[in-house]
Amino acid sequence: MSGSLWLEWLSGVARSSGWWGPVPGTHQSRLEAMRLGALLAKEQKKPPGQRDEERVHRLRVQYRERQLWNAQAMVGSYCRTAAAFERPGLECCAAAGWVRQRLAASYRALQDYQHQRLQH
Repeated sequence: MSGSLWLEWLSGVARSSGWWGPVPGTHQSRLEAMRLGALLAKEQKKPPGQRDEERVHRLRVQYRERQLWNAQAMVGSYCRTAAAFERPGLECCAAAGWVRQRLAASYRALQDYQHQRLQH
């Protein structure tokens, strides 16, 4: 593995295990994204002479990364939930089967929507 691929792989492992902050997709991770966004907004509101451009850039990168990780986690969560509803269950009537199909379709639609948001 080349050096950059090795570091990318290592950062992915560390990120998924929660070494560098909260695990993506959790409530704590969403709170961390909000905290980073508030710090970024506070720094951007400063007059140009008082603003630390390096800090603005660093906060922007951290904020966008955290948003991306949370969105990717949501796509995975929707996929797993849809798959759970697609498995055959013990329905008491046809209506219960219809509800399971509608829930699976709704979660697949949410997954597709979030995936499209990540693409743009």
